[in-house]
Amino acid sequence: MNGEVIGINTAVAGNAQNIGFSIPVNDVKTQISSILEKGKLEVPYLGVRYVMLTPAIKDQFNLSTDTGAWLKASNANQAVINGSPADKAGLKEGDIITKVNGEAVNADNPVASRMSKYKVGDTVEITYVRDGKEQKTKVTLEAAPDTNQ
Repeated sequence: MNGEVIGINTAVAGNAQNIGFSIPVNDVKTQISSILEKGKLEVPYLGVRYVMLTPAIKDQFNLSTDTGAWLKASNANQAVINGSPADKAGLKEGDIITKVNGEAVNADNPVASRMSKYKVGDTVEITYVRDGKEQKTKVTLEAAPDTNQ
């Protein structure tokens, strides 16, 4: 009602009565600033694939926590991409990311949403659980690789 941007349309499902999908504007504010400052879109990249934990997943796989992002490979895809910022910081498949810069990672705030608050070149502290023990590492975010090459 105030004429403020609250989301950015990303897709419309034409075969579903034109239902639209959008992302919250707060998730892209830093990317907008990268366009204004550098003239190109730079998305911060951690380089992980993960499953958001639930109590059911915790129980099924006998994990030590039921919240966070479990670094888990899927099909032929690695959980931690070789050469990625996460790889350089020592994260490994099976780790569970529980915090980014002290902010909880959970179903309402997955890793991707937490990363969207930062810019390429920022260093963030990742809190994770490995073998039941909480650990921390620093990660310097890089630009996401161009998938159109």
